[in-house]
Amino acid sequence: FSELFLLINQKLKKDGILYICATPDFNSPCSFLYKSQWNQIDPPFHYHQFTATSITLLFAKYGFGLKALYYQYLETPYANFQKDADKFIKNIKRYYENKDPVNTVHAYPGNIMSLIFERINIK
Repeated sequence: FSELFLLINQKLKKDGILYICATPDFNSPCSFLYKSQWNQIDPPFHYHQFTATSITLLFAKYGFGLKALYYQYLETPYANFQKDADKFIKNIKRYYENKDPVNTVHAYPGNIMSLIFERINIK
């Protein structure tokens, strides 16, 4: 990641912010329940798996602090809470019956995070 952050530091204006959008959160309920069948495990598009904590620690290592964290769900065109909740609950039941999950391709609150980072000014 050092080359990436070198480029970011070269290109980002002094008071600029960095917006990371639509990033899967591997600490989400669906990630835990669906494991390798979670639809956000999607090579080659997602090379690295992050949680809100792990990405914040990575950015902190390179001098950036978390300014905002959003979990957008209802604001997206993918949200259908009743349908998504029904699928998720059905798979929770399957989990307790020691069965594999089915219909794992659906949106759900907490799956996707968007983050805003800013440079940390340490004096």
